[in-house]
Amino acid sequence: MRAKNAALLDRLFRLGVLCKVVDGAAQLVGGALYWRSPPGLLSRWVRLLTHDELSEEPRDYLATHLRAWAAHLGHHGHVLLTAYLLLHGLIQVFLGIALLRDRLWAYPWAAFFLTTFAGYLVYGLTLRFSPASAVLCLLDLGTIALLAWEYRRHFRPVSRRPHAAKFVAAVSGRLS
Repeated sequence: MRAKNAALLDRLFRLGVLCKVVDGAAQLVGGALYWRSPPGLLSRWVRLLTHDELSEEPRDYLATHLRAWAAHLGHHGHVLLTAYLLLHGLIQVFLGIALLRDRLWAYPWAAFFLTTFAGYLVYGLTLRFSPASAVLCLLDLGTIALLAWEYRRHFRPVSRRPHAAKFVAAVSGRLS
């Protein structure tokens, strides 16, 4: 039964990392496209996409908040959003591929960046609650837990891996 649980958790971890890589690639593409777009383009798109909804229901919560967010973005917001999308996407793709290849050095870095972004989401939730941000934060926290479990499972000390301990003993016997 324990092996089944370990295999399930391993698959969940790999699926979560793969989703992060795909999300990171989408952020890289979106960030590159947004970087090349004029600063007011997002605001115009949001106005276009929310026009019909607001003409039917002028107090629609999502549409009015999207319009307000896009209107306040401005030039500095354009640069900040572009930088965020490109940096976050690059980190996700780079670390995700390293994790899928079981690179030892990637686990602590992935934990650091996931914790940093989850902390930022928690900070944002304290300022203004958003169900979508809460779900994203919970998914990041779940990924952090799976990351820690996977790290301990694959990279536990040699003394706790019988086959590796025998190898180390054989090699050290030859060296002395």
